[in-house]
Amino acid sequence: MSDTHTDTDAVRFVPATDSGRTDLCVLAVVGNLEYASAEQVRADLQQLVQSDHRHLILDLTRLDFLDSTGISILLAARSRIVKGDGVFALCGVNERAARIFKITALDQIIPLHPTLDQALQSLPAPSP
Repeated sequence: MSDTHTDTDAVRFVPATDSGRTDLCVLAVVGNLEYASAEQVRADLQQLVQSDHRHLILDLTRLDFLDSTGISILLAARSRIVKGDGVFALCGVNERAARIFKITALDQIIPLHPTLDQALQSLPAPSP
């Protein structure tokens, strides 16, 4: 995560993989997950994570910056998914962000996986 950032680095979400599972949404987070873009980020996540998506994996490999508002957004997304008996997980978390998750003990409630493949393997089998 870079210490310098601008509004042009606003976060965007891009599909990270096509798992073939209708109950799963996998998104890569690109840019800055922060206060300046919070409202748009919340709206984007609400739109991208459809009601039939029980599970959500966010790939943070291309995340440049994360502040406390960004963490709050992640927690809100987790809450929404978990309420529906789904799994919310992060992968590709860089060292600096991982340290934040560990210090705040959020790594105890949000699974952090080194790779997308490992995050996908951690999911329960799809319902028939």
